[in-house]
Amino acid sequence: MIGSFTRKTAWNRLMKKLKAKAAQSSGFTLIEVIFAIIVLSIVSITLLEMFTVSTKTNAAAGVLDKARSLCVEASEEFRANPDGPNPLDPSDVGSNDYLQGFKASAGEFDETIYMKYFNKRWEEEPDESQAEYLLEIIVTKTELDPIPVSYYPESAVILPETGRTGAVKVNNGVTVRLVSEEDGDEYDSEPHCKLVVGSNEYNIDTTAIIFPDASVAAAKTAMIPIHLDCSSIDVDTEISVINEIGSLTKDGDEYEAIADIYLCDVDEGVKVTVYTVKGVATSNSVSTREQKITRYSADIRVKETDSGRTIAQTGAETTLVRN
Repeated sequence: MIGSFTRKTAWNRLMKKLKAKAAQSSGFTLIEVIFAIIVLSIVSITLLEMFTVSTKTNAAAGVLDKARSLCVEASEEFRANPDGPNPLDPSDVGSNDYLQGFKASAGEFDETIYMKYFNKRWEEEPDESQAEYLLEIIVTKTELDPIPVSYYPESAVILPETGRTGAVKVNNGVTVRLVSEEDGDEYDSEPHCKLVVGSNEYNIDTTAIIFPDASVAAAKTAMIPIHLDCSSIDVDTEISVINEIGSLTKDGDEYEAIADIYLCDVDEGVKVTVYTVKGVATSNSVSTREQKITRYSADIRVKETDSGRTIAQTGAETTLVRN
């Protein structure tokens, strides 16, 4: 009886301990489960929004990078060669191969607008209605004052038919003779001389003679610019120069007179040689043609076709010089 009682008591104690332990390790309550689901949902939504924002940011950055790249490419191509097709002249295809792929139209204030369309993958899109982006180049052309091909001083020779300084026409075997012009007492105070070419005599404009500053000049020389028009010469030619002046006096200082010969517009392949027979002379070959200067300015933009919003923008400017 005692043993049976003892075993029963021990069994009861064991069951109590198991029940107590089971009570201590009980599962989550319904409220705890609902709260955990709410927290998990909030965290998931936040992560999803962060992922969405990150994806949109990366996509926008990619669009911006591509738009900027197109602007840089367009500005480099434009600076290298800004002359594109004239939309008002169908026969004019321009000289810029890059701009040939654009649609060209005339804008306001003498502007030319070049347009090229792209789809969402940044591939060229010929159908404007299917395009996502537009590369637009607005070009303004300004004609500047022309500049001479060669730099030279104004001629000192006065042409009788105009009374202005200019070039004397010459031919093969001509002799250019520079002589003093007798003016009595006036000649003693101011430089005077005249030019003889064949049987023609020309006065010299004394204001066109180049005198250095006597106080600083290492050598006192008076340069007398003489322009000879060689445009009609088509064979090798010899020109003889006789400078009989010797010296000129200005403001009490004496200067060695130099016949400064400029051979104007000698045709390519023709040789014109100057021989100094007497006195001092120099010679240079020059061109009297002028060069046209054109300034090109471009406003370059990449836009969204739907909204018209400008994504990227830059500018470019260059100058072309033409004969």
